[in-house]
Amino acid sequence: MDGEVLSVILILFFLLIVSLVLYLNKTPKINEKVRKKLWGDVLQIKKMLEINNPLIYRDIIVRLDSLLSKSLRLYYKNSENCGTNLKQAKDLFNKDEYNRIWEVHKLRNKVVHENKEVSSSELKNAYNIISLAIKKILYEK
Repeated sequence: MDGEVLSVILILFFLLIVSLVLYLNKTPKINEKVRKKLWGDVLQIKKMLEINNPLIYRDIIVRLDSLLSKSLRLYYKNSENCGTNLKQAKDLFNKDEYNRIWEVHKLRNKVVHENKEVSSSELKNAYNIISLAIKKILYEK
């Protein structure tokens, strides 16, 4: 009888551990207050797009990339740069999404390092891509 009781206790303990691991994996990785603040910043950039001022397009590209970087750092709980975290994030997005996100990141690098000008259509495209990526990072994973 003692062997049966010990077996039942071990099985229950094992089930408790498995349940705890499953629960912790479903717990959001990013604090709700931080998530709302970050998403609010994305929506502020959307308002900046409505101004339609070419003088701020380059700044908006840099801000979008910065918000993507911050989202990824929060998701992975690290302090890596955007490029490093993007390499790690390949499994968060489908192939097309992932490639488009990289293209926007490369656009940001050209803006910063090569003084590239940004068109209205490039900016709107970049906003759509990065806002969807951030939303996915913050709310779907």
